[in-house]
Amino acid sequence: PEEEQLRGEFDTEDPEFEWRRRAGIIGTRTVREFKPGTVVTQVHYMIKHTTVQRETHSPKDLSRQNKSLDVKDARWKALRELDGWNFDGDRLKAINCDAMSIAASKFKRISFRKYDWFGNQLFSYGKEVDIFRQICHFRRGSLVSHTLHQQSRTIPMLINFPKLCEVTDNERGTLDLLILIKSRNTHYSLREAIRKTWGNDMCWLGKTVRHVFVLGKHNDSKEQERIVQEAKYHGDIIQRDFIDHYSNNTYKTMFAFQWAIAYCPEAPIYLFVDDDFFVSPVEVVAFLEKLDPWIVQHQIVGSQILMSRVVRNGTGPSKWALSKAVYPNAYYPNYVSGGFYMIGRELALDLYIATQFTGFLPIDDAYLGLALNKLLIQMGHKNYIHMGGKRKMLKSHFESEEDEHEKFSTSIELNSLGNKRR
Repeated sequence: PEEEQLRGEFDTEDPEFEWRRRAGIIGTRTVREFKPGTVVTQVHYMIKHTTVQRETHSPKDLSRQNKSLDVKDARWKALRELDGWNFDGDRLKAINCDAMSIAASKFKRISFRKYDWFGNQLFSYGKEVDIFRQICHFRRGSLVSHTLHQQSRTIPMLINFPKLCEVTDNERGTLDLLILIKSRNTHYSLREAIRKTWGNDMCWLGKTVRHVFVLGKHNDSKEQERIVQEAKYHGDIIQRDFIDHYSNNTYKTMFAFQWAIAYCPEAPIYLFVDDDFFVSPVEVVAFLEKLDPWIVQHQIVGSQILMSRVVRNGTGPSKWALSKAVYPNAYYPNYVSGGFYMIGRELALDLYIATQFTGFLPIDDAYLGLALNKLLIQMGHKNYIHMGGKRKMLKSHFESEEDEHEKFSTSIELNSLGNKRR
């Protein structure tokens, strides 16, 4: 089978622009000003199409992939049932999960507590539920029960590519990053634009990267069939059987968490991003290379939202409005914006389990903030990640045109690490 690839048509002598050549962005004078630390507005890219043969896999690769597939399917089922016994992962040993406190140790891959109490019990399933104890029992190989969301965990998958994260012998030995792109099912042009720019797995400066689009289903059978054909062609879409609507964003996010933990344990870091954002591979790679490999697996980093006031019904039409019956408090706990954040693999598992004891909120980033609050996790905030308001960083506005080329304009602001914001 063949797949669409891109070919750059600009001066490649400048090594700083090598990633653009590999991504296939056809440059203009404006594009050549697109350097870390600069402000770029309304940059126009023209995309051309070529075709290349898809990389083939050796018999050794296929044998290894088939063997690991059964293990990953078992991980998916174990997460669905919260069955630690059948979850293939590092088991905790010599830890008393019922102790009043669990000391910190780099040899114990678990969220720990230093005190004999645990986090805020907002939206917990019963006031006596100890989230740390539940996580500990799961990681020791026990079955965790009495959770809130058994039904949502059993929603069937409609589209799956379980081998997406397998690394071939032709690549570097390990997977460095998984990008999970939350996409509206009808955003065909946005997905195509992402595939041809920053979503191209080859433009990440030599890092081994995989991307996947996370979708809900479409009610219209013709549109759903179009999505199925797109998935077959590109092999980078996963879909679950819930209506793709803003009110179901939490289901989409937790589907992405469950899929990443089950089918992509090779990646130490998961990057979550919405499909209307632009991501700079240069900045992300530079940031990740500065982090301690162990610490990064237990951290979440993004644009932190502090003391966000709840929007109430009756204050005007808003997709963020909640009644007091759904959420009684006036403010949300601190959380990272759901448009772009990175989370380590180990924390992702702890957070997934914590959400199963957290009452449902349709606002996905606030929902994760509630669960992180229970885990006593201090979120990392980075000043060069900005979203919303007058200053926009990483956020894109895509516009497609019906002609032989595909065109989109991006309004972004980039700041290199260590530099002052401009």
